[in-house]
Amino acid sequence: MHLLQLLAAQVTREVALRELGSHCLLTGLFHRAPFLFLAGKEFERARRTGTALALVSVAAPHLQSAAKNAGQDAVERLLIELGEDLRATTTAADLLGRVGSDQFSLLLVDADAERARQVCDNLQTRLASSAVCAAPQRPQRCAISWLLPADSSIVELLIRAENSLFLARSGGNGLAPSRG
Repeated sequence: MHLLQLLAAQVTREVALRELGSHCLLTGLFHRAPFLFLAGKEFERARRTGTALALVSVAAPHLQSAAKNAGQDAVERLLIELGEDLRATTTAADLLGRVGSDQFSLLLVDADAERARQVCDNLQTRLASSAVCAAPQRPQRCAISWLLPADSSIVELLIRAENSLFLARSGGNGLAPSRG
């Protein structure tokens, strides 16, 4: 009996360690690899059931300037608040990930174009009004991509959204075109 209790405790610790390793400690969001793994499962489910799927990518380029101007504590506050803002704009079924140092992805499950745009607009509003994230010279950026019939993996949605973010950064206006 004692050996079984020790084994159970070890398994519990192992599961907890794996959980910690899959999430960003500050935001509580999935890291890129676990996010893509779980998003891939949702992609397959959406393909099987014919349901909608949208991916919103968010760039927070002001993190680098915050690190230079206000230090690491300010960056950590920004990341914590950004994680809270992302969770506040989504449902429990959606997946959230920190897929880069200043880039985040939201996989909106069963989301049509209207819901995806609404989530993006709500997120932009929350971030623009945030005291910690206030950086009018460095606006937040969002891009949306939807599941298309020709898509063969979740990576294609992510690439389209990331390309839109790149165009927004290059253009400097903070607006990324919505893409299929």
